[in-house]
Amino acid sequence: MAFDRSELSLTLPAQPWAVGRARDAVEGTLVRARPEVREDVRLMVSELVTNSVRHGDLGPHGEVIVHVSASPEAVRVEVADEGPGFAPDMVPGPHGTGGYGLFLVDRLAARWGVETRDRVNVWFELDRPYAEG
Repeated sequence: MAFDRSELSLTLPAQPWAVGRARDAVEGTLVRARPEVREDVRLMVSELVTNSVRHGDLGPHGEVIVHVSASPEAVRVEVADEGPGFAPDMVPGPHGTGGYGLFLVDRLAARWGVETRDRVNVWFELDRPYAEG
């Protein structure tokens, strides 16, 4: 069964409730993906949006942008904010009671990275999100 591309662009306030909203929206976009892909994406989106909300220094009017693009070849997720950024070479690695977000992304994603231009954009990709057949 062939699938067309699925896309989602979502802009949310940098508030704690945005984590659940992003997670649910992404899962709805990937409803036809393999269950393990949906679970991994759901977890990674939760972690990245949480990082933006907690550590992005976004202020009361800050926003977190989530973009998903899925095709039979790969699913790519980007989580962006206008925060000050971070040094990606200092992560991943669990530190104390936190620090698992990028550690999990590093372990679960086929590829991931951080881009810093006008926004801090953390992205990841998983290959072949849909079942063959």
